[in-house]
Amino acid sequence: MNKDVYFDGLADRIRKNVYSGVKGQLRLRLIHEDLAKLTEHPPCLNILDAGGGLGQMTSSLARAGHRLTFCEPSVEMMQEAVATFEENGIRQKVTLIQQPVQGLDIKQTSQIDLILFHAVLEWLAQPRLTLQHLLTFLKPGGSISLMFFNVHSIIIKNLLKGNFRKVRSRDYGGKGDALTPIHPLDPADVMSWFEGWGYEISSHTGIRCFYDYLARDLAASRSFEDIYELERDLSRKDPYRGMARYVHLIARKPD
Repeated sequence: MNKDVYFDGLADRIRKNVYSGVKGQLRLRLIHEDLAKLTEHPPCLNILDAGGGLGQMTSSLARAGHRLTFCEPSVEMMQEAVATFEENGIRQKVTLIQQPVQGLDIKQTSQIDLILFHAVLEWLAQPRLTLQHLLTFLKPGGSISLMFFNVHSIIIKNLLKGNFRKVRSRDYGGKGDALTPIHPLDPADVMSWFEGWGYEISSHTGIRCFYDYLARDLAASRSFEDIYELERDLSRKDPYRGMARYVHLIARKPD
């Protein structure tokens, strides 16, 4: 059975591969757009960033005046995030919890208005059970912002590379130290979980519907704004969001 994957020893690689280029800029910008209706206006929200990585989301939301609890199991990622909080002058505004989300106790935090759970679910041995546990912290009427790796994007990538045997075997999980998740997820499955729990999905966005499929030289020849405008236009439309690298859902807990 697969074990949960943490990112000790990978902080520099994640910063370079995920956040330093167009991929990371598209990801953060589209997520912030989705969250704007929840976070851009008073009142101040009590937010839990679960598996918050390098702390980009916590930093921006703390600067906007919200109360943040930052939970991260990796020692290295936590250290990097704290350095970012100090650079941004928000360290005293953020509560730190260094442990896996499965170990969170309801006594450690007050009930949460908004949970951020981004690019974590696909790295867990038991994604559904872990998500269900995390939702116990959410107050009635609160929302979760969930971003996860889309299995359909892996299928398309392998088809384009001619890896037909891999597609036929349905062996999509990453191996070793690769940054391909152990449990890429089918969006239909995740949405059915929320439906079964009585949640309302208020937002459904594809993160990078086409950028990851572009040849590198072609991608480099196009401006960020041109790419972003098209990604934004396609991100909330079928069938394009169904092919995106990540899927971002905002789901509301019943009152």
